[in-house]
Amino acid sequence: GMADGKDKRSRFELLMQTANISLDIMDAYFSDGMLERVETSRSNREWTFVLSKDTLVPQEVFLQFSRLIQNHFAHIAKVRFVLLYGPQVEDEPLVREYWPLFVEWLQREMVSVNGWLSTVQIEVAEKTLYVTFRDKVSLEMARKKRLDQFVQRFFEQFLGRTYQVRLEMGETSEEEYERFMEKIAQEELAAAKELLEANEMAKEHAEPAPGEIGRAHV
Repeated sequence: GMADGKDKRSRFELLMQTANISLDIMDAYFSDGMLERVETSRSNREWTFVLSKDTLVPQEVFLQFSRLIQNHFAHIAKVRFVLLYGPQVEDEPLVREYWPLFVEWLQREMVSVNGWLSTVQIEVAEKTLYVTFRDKVSLEMARKKRLDQFVQRFFEQFLGRTYQVRLEMGETSEEEYERFMEKIAQEELAAAKELLEANEMAKEHAEPAPGEIGRAHV
């Protein structure tokens, strides 16, 4: 109910004040933030802050915010966050915004990620997250390392969203290059055609030269 929401809001504000988070950041990015609950491990050495919001926080702001809070509590507990967004935050912008954080997290979970994850493209449609690779080697590597499961786990654990994950092969660079060359050829053709047409028009409108007059009527 209302009171419940108020409590969650004041808990969130208290958390921000405790961690000395500036009012500017609070007003700009967290005016709708709530602290839903705090989950603690048995030993009480690990805390999970479950936050909820209705507007997307840029990942670098969220990173700064979470580091401030983690550092503040570092001497008593290891802090992690779950960020639950309301349904008005769509999947596509959310996944795009937090993908770099996923990559960072993956590097801690699994060594040697850089090479084969750097050029992927991501898309989300109807709760399916498509990760498209540009070369077969990277795709095979990702499948072998079960990248799809890591993607699923990250978005479920930290953002409370469940996706099917598909790892796919995109167009090869050669195909892309050929398409690009074809497009350029078409544009050049179109430009040449325009020039020719313009030329014809100019001819039609030109006054005939004196010597041509007689011949024109033959």
